[in-house]
Amino acid sequence: MSLTTQDKVEGIGQKSLRGKGKDLIGVLLFANMLFNMTDLTTTAIALGQGLQEGNMLLLGMSAALGLSIFASLIIMKGLIITGAVVVALVGARSASSNGRRMALCYLIASTSLFYVISLNNLFWIVT
Repeated sequence: MSLTTQDKVEGIGQKSLRGKGKDLIGVLLFANMLFNMTDLTTTAIALGQGLQEGNMLLLGMSAALGLSIFASLIIMKGLIITGAVVVALVGARSASSNGRRMALCYLIASTSLFYVISLNNLFWIVT
């Protein structure tokens, strides 16, 4: 059975789209990690300047485990980044376009959230 020109073109288009999705997943994962580290750094600076932590989940975790707020923040950032890496790996290796799409959606939402949080932290440090 031979492939028609149309089959070859569709296969090429699908393959190149799949490659672009993997590249986008990698870029979003890097940005997610960068903004999480920015959040960690800006939170450390803000806490050092005497500002209060507003994340109730983080405060509850700190109280329940008997850890400092910064230690709880490091643990939480580690878990969030690990989750993002797992989602990115599953999305990049997924044979299903829905799997890649879901991974992209999660990474876009998560990266956007931590971008806004980092900007908010910077705003409160500067003002």
